[in-house]
Amino acid sequence: MPVDDFELWYATARPRLLLAVRGLGVTPQEAQEVADEALALAFERWAEVSAMANPTGWAYGTARNRLRSRLRRSLVAEKYARLRRSETELFDDAFVEFRSILTALSAAQRHLVIMRHVLQMTEPEIAAELGISRGTVSSRLRTAHEQIRRTMLTLVASGFVLWSAS
Repeated sequence: MPVDDFELWYATARPRLLLAVRGLGVTPQEAQEVADEALALAFERWAEVSAMANPTGWAYGTARNRLRSRLRRSLVAEKYARLRRSETELFDDAFVEFRSILTALSAAQRHLVIMRHVLQMTEPEIAAELGISRGTVSSRLRTAHEQIRRTMLTLVASGFVLWSAS
């Protein structure tokens, strides 16, 4: 069928398609979007679609599939957002606790601990980065770890809960 036939079909098919998609329980905006996507696809494939016994049925099936895909994507996005929220809340709590422990260290010790345990750099990598010997890094980290241990013991003794997962 030529393009003129598409225009005739479109004029009658679009209102029926909108009504049918609206019947799936979506908002008028969603119905319009998926119906228009299906109709655009019908136009792109008009030579094939026009030869079908029921082009409007094909457009409805296509719109319904587009709607399902949107729903799946939105459910996945919603689930991911919930996970990110809980992960962020847990991270925020852990960060507050981590920061309270690190504040007991000197700036130099804090820097070393972050490089070693947050950035996961090895002692030789830290030594190369700072231009000091590996032995110096090791010694300073040992001192920092001892300070962290003392701070944690003090915090726990005072009732501070470390790394709660609630």
